[in-house]
Amino acid sequence: MKHFYRFLLLAIFAAIQATGYGADIPGSGKGWSCSSDGTLTISSDEVWELGETGFPPTFPWLKSELVKKVIIDDGVDSVAYAAFMMLENLESASLPNGLRKILSQAFQGCDKLASVTIPASVEMIADQAFTYCPGLKSVAFLSETPMDMELEIYIPEINYTATVIPFDTKVATAYVPAGSVAAY
Repeated sequence: MKHFYRFLLLAIFAAIQATGYGADIPGSGKGWSCSSDGTLTISSDEVWELGETGFPPTFPWLKSELVKKVIIDDGVDSVAYAAFMMLENLESASLPNGLRKILSQAFQGCDKLASVTIPASVEMIADQAFTYCPGLKSVAFLSETPMDMELEIYIPEINYTATVIPFDTKVATAYVPAGSVAAY
């Protein structure tokens, strides 16, 4: 089954490459901006509407080799499905207090992402949100109680159910607030 997911990920990446996304970076648009130093700032949940027009999502920064840092501003409620998938040079992501959801495959395939801090406000991390991130060595959870993590997916077309996790547990170490280890 591991090979199926790798094949699927490669197929999605091939589709992204064929579209030529990332050509407009640096630049800006509705709810986002990217500077020439590779800092992508998400300032509004409205930006996620850009990705709803097809599969794979059609965010302008997909496939960009420039993006090294993602900053999600206060007031943004969620990170969309596949929002930063395959940003191979992404080194850091700043998630705001107030963020509630990190959807499926949000940071999947970000090879250079080394660590991430999950704000206490996050209520849900969906399946595969941080998988295929070989550089991810630490995940810090700020909440004293664990959030909901989607651990099962169902693919009706092939009547397949699988258990998946948001992180590659063999790669990343989880850090939680003192006194809350038992809760996790």
